[in-house]
Amino acid sequence: KDEKKVFKVIEHCDSYVDYTLELISSDLANEWLAKKYIDKWLAWKYIDVATEQSLKETFSLRNEISATEKRIYEKESEVREATRAQEQLRSNITALEHNQKDAAKYVKSLGVEQDKLDGLRLDIKTSQSRKKDLERQLSTTIDTMKMSKKLSK
Repeated sequence: KDEKKVFKVIEHCDSYVDYTLELISSDLANEWLAKKYIDKWLAWKYIDVATEQSLKETFSLRNEISATEKRIYEKESEVREATRAQEQLRSNITALEHNQKDAAKYVKSLGVEQDKLDGLRLDIKTSQSRKKDLERQLSTTIDTMKMSKKLSK
């Protein structure tokens, strides 16, 4: 008896390696494109110097955005680790309710972890703001770029 079933498949990737490869390949593609084509286009007078600068600026901004995204990803990973460490410290404190001296050591460590967590969250917020600024700059650069040039017959 043949049965047809429909399954919804969602792929989720938490692998930092995959993210890094994507980031590296993006940066390499931009560098390759700039060296292989933009310089030739300029030499062949398909584009002018201003357009060349605009294109290189867009690649530079895109690379900065990629680096900022990587930083955010790394900091979010550190936040997850710090959160797990805090959970472990809390369970240790709970287990040592009757031993105030040892529990005090864990409370102090918990405070240090909280300070670290606050710093990481602030860094993430700053990086996200930086990413938005870079994306605005990129959008403005693309919007103001003039890609038309009259070619001689």
